[in-house]
Amino acid sequence: MKKILFVDDNASLGKFYVLMLEREGWQITHVETEAAAMNFLAENEACPYVLLDYKLADGYSDGLAEGLREKYPDTFMVMISGDPPHKDKIVSLLERGIINDFMEKPFSIDIVLDKFKSGRLSSAIGHLSPR
Repeated sequence: MKKILFVDDNASLGKFYVLMLEREGWQITHVETEAAAMNFLAENEACPYVLLDYKLADGYSDGLAEGLREKYPDTFMVMISGDPPHKDKIVSLLERGIINDFMEKPFSIDIVLDKFKSGRLSSAIGHLSPR
């Protein structure tokens, strides 16, 4: 079974995605803070897939993404955000190879699954770059 760590401070969104991904045969763990994500990873084996919201209740997740990339270099990370002012920071994470992809909220569960199943990257940098 494929495992996903989903880090998002929106509890209702978390419940929705847990349900949808479990229906597709994925094992998903939802946590709401950077601290909870770090605690989960300290107590469990690494998840090969991470879906990570940029803005969390306990701060921005760029530091968490950098730490995950350093400790788990093979993890496929997709960052999500509904907060457009932070696009420059997210582009930097993409360009430096910290995250593998980016999706703007709201997004389709089918697109997330496609990215995770294929490991295919989107044209997220072009989509986020200033015009």
